[in-house]
Amino acid sequence: MYSSPARQPLTDESIDRLLEGVAEIAEHAVTDHATAEKHYRDSYSLAERVRQQDSSSGRVVGGTRLEPLVSLIVQRVLLAESMVDEHEEAAQKFIAWWVDLAVCAVMALLTGVPLTRGRAAAGDPSSCMCPAELACLPPIPEDDRRLAELAGSMDQCWTPEGIPVGGKAFAAELGLILQRDPEGHPMLVEDGTPEGRRQRLWGEMWRKHRMPLLPETDDLVQALTAAGVAPPMVDNVRFASGAVEIAVAAKERAWELSDEWDGAQSPEESDLVDSLWKQADELPHLLAAYARVLTALLPTLRALGNAPEERHD
Repeated sequence: MYSSPARQPLTDESIDRLLEGVAEIAEHAVTDHATAEKHYRDSYSLAERVRQQDSSSGRVVGGTRLEPLVSLIVQRVLLAESMVDEHEEAAQKFIAWWVDLAVCAVMALLTGVPLTRGRAAAGDPSSCMCPAELACLPPIPEDDRRLAELAGSMDQCWTPEGIPVGGKAFAAELGLILQRDPEGHPMLVEDGTPEGRRQRLWGEMWRKHRMPLLPETDDLVQALTAAGVAPPMVDNVRFASGAVEIAVAAKERAWELSDEWDGAQSPEESDLVDSLWKQADELPHLLAAYARVLTALLPTLRALGNAPEERHD
């Protein structure tokens, strides 16, 4: 019946197991990030102590330092700092997959459109998809494809004195790869890499906030209410989704103010920006909380969907 295993619908049990597994690895990734941060702080503190000892002993003259061990310590600090960034990125990817999967599971019950294996796996940070698997994802809008083709054609025609219009970058933001056919003409190929799929499905939300594209709080609340979900559970969703939206808005506002003031800030303005960034820093934790709330909602939605319709004689 199904042309590809990726198009097979997942059972409720399969969805629950997958959500449980993704939640577990996302939490492991968050722990790994915290461990990396602690290692960096410890390494930095050690390097600071060594630097102070060098300064007080007079062993450093200008930029000259004949202390191989000190150089190793400094190098370890740099490596630890890069590992913090790597682990943070990994945690963001797994949290995004977790949230995306929870949203897809809820929307499948609300719309009656089954969640397929391919769509459930789309957020996986460590797997590539073949064309047959990509075919089960939502299609890329045709108008966007045409714009990408046009941008690619214009880039092909630019001379060394001209300026390319960014066709390759634009295609990448749609989850497409700009290649050349045997005649040298530009052609678009769907990108099956994890990053290509994230760009295709989540767009600017992933690029700017490292999170999936989520339904608007009001729209989701309205759909849950119409489905018959009890008000307390709807309120849990409203609160969790609203908290994510507030953190995203704080991040956007912090960027705006930082650009507007361009570093020339009063103490009050600096405090405001710092406060906004603290709100934004909570986003990964708020996304995880949102995923938990949606996961807890699944049994209720299934029960409502399986309840016999009221008869009117």
